[in-house]
Amino acid sequence: MRKIIEYSFLVLGIGCIVAIFILYYDGNINYNIEEDKQEIVIAKNNTIEEVLEDKKILDEYNKFYQANSEIIGWINIPNTNVNYPVMQSKEDNEKYLYLGFDEKYSYSGTPFLDNRCSIEPDNKSNNLLIYGHNMKNGSMFANILKYKNEQFYKENPYIFFDSIYEKGKYQIMACFRSPVYNIEDEVFKYYKFFGSSNKEEFENYVKEVKKMALYDTGINANFGDELITLSTCITEDDRFVVVAKKITT
Repeated sequence: MRKIIEYSFLVLGIGCIVAIFILYYDGNINYNIEEDKQEIVIAKNNTIEEVLEDKKILDEYNKFYQANSEIIGWINIPNTNVNYPVMQSKEDNEKYLYLGFDEKYSYSGTPFLDNRCSIEPDNKSNNLLIYGHNMKNGSMFANILKYKNEQFYKENPYIFFDSIYEKGKYQIMACFRSPVYNIEDEVFKYYKFFGSSNKEEFENYVKEVKKMALYDTGINANFGDELITLSTCITEDDRFVVVAKKITT
């Protein structure tokens, strides 16, 4: 009998197979990224000023939220192609595997936050797990594989992730490769940690990712710190992961 693979990662793995073999840039990416993300086509005409005020969304993300209220932030990594909105669907965790920001079909999808995580100020997860495709043309999260190289890390140790509520700068703590394990395997699974109010559980996550790290960054995290975890495919059964600690807002 074949072993059962974790369901959510089986779906993501199928997505990886397609993404890995895309040879050309996906023309269906329907949001425009220019210098400092100034341009976007507002696709929805709904007026939600009261919602924006109530949720205290940062002014620079108001237009994005009006276009698609499932945007939860923006991620940028200097000296890479990573400069994208980050989405989250509470109803369908895999919704943005093959949808652009405008919710139209796109091979490359859009980076998205696991729906078991929260950015809400009164219920914020202390680990934000974000997925993105490893596109052969270098788009989406393909460039995070540059962190296999320790020298690249030393020259580019920061990730900038703004939620729609606050700005954030994160210092990379660990980069590693991980299999997608069978559901019955009793091993550390980074993709099962969505943040915790339990100190022991949080510190165990940090210990395990440091143990798996390709090299020692010298950066550690303690309970009370906020983390971001980026995950992309290498193959159907392997992921490349970057974990970083928030150092400023």
